Amino acid sequence: MVKVVSHVPRNASGGKTQEGNHKGTDGIKFLTSLAGGKIFYDPGIKLEQAFSDKPRTKRRSQFRVQVGDINGLYEHVEMVDLND
Repeated sequence: MVKVVSHVPRNASGGKTQEGNHKGTDGIKFLTSLAGGKIFYDPGIKLEQAFSDKPRTKRRSQFRVQVGDINGLYEHVEMVDLND
């Protein structure tokens, strides 16, 4: 079982955190979601010490998915509101 913690915005002043139990995924589901535009690549490049003599780039590349599109990645999705 894979546990995914996601932040679902409630409004501009607060947020709602949910934890989900997600089961049954595979590479085909990932590739189908990627081809359908449900998953996108976030290169996440950070520039450190930008004004020094030796600025460095730090990479934290990852894939992202909207919470509403996560059902396409798993056979079973169960979301639990942690605020209740």
